[in-house]
Amino acid sequence: MHIFLLVAGCLFPLISWLTLLLSYIAARSGRRSSGIYVPFIGPVLLGVWLVRGDAPHWTFLLPWIADIGTLFFLVWLPRLAGEIWQTSRFTRLYKLTGSDGNESVVISFHRDGNYVLQKHWYRVAGELGPIAIGEPGTFSSQEGIVSLCSHTGRQRYLAPEGAAHVVTDAGESDELQLQGWRLLKTTS
Repeated sequence: MHIFLLVAGCLFPLISWLTLLLSYIAARSGRRSSGIYVPFIGPVLLGVWLVRGDAPHWTFLLPWIADIGTLFFLVWLPRLAGEIWQTSRFTRLYKLTGSDGNESVVISFHRDGNYVLQKHWYRVAGELGPIAIGEPGTFSSQEGIVSLCSHTGRQRYLAPEGAAHVVTDAGESDELQLQGWRLLKTTS
């Protein structure tokens, strides 16, 4: 068990360091790459290993400093928490919902001009295709028309028509296309 803790504890930081190195090499050659960082597991296992080996107290800090996955997570945690808060139910102003055939969409609008679009498909067993997809972005409103701009640059316009908002989708025809959809406002 003692050797397992050492090997498993070193494996996760090693994966993080290798993926950082490979991501750096890919970036230098003009390619894109996403790293695999597994925080906390390696330092916890190494901490247990150090306790069982009666190591000096100052050595317990070393696995936490040496694990780049944990350090990256801690650095990005405030930004991640901020992004989650921006589109949480606590900041939601209202939602628009609609459906078309086996597809449904919910767009939630939040304080500070953020929105989240979630589209779902209801498929029969064995039918292939997406089940759900999401899109974050920002919105603004002028003269009753709501303009949506996704973080990828896609533009949509929601024009009021009676109790509904009708969507004009300036994006390409893909799974997020909502051209002509009628969306109704809900408060929940």
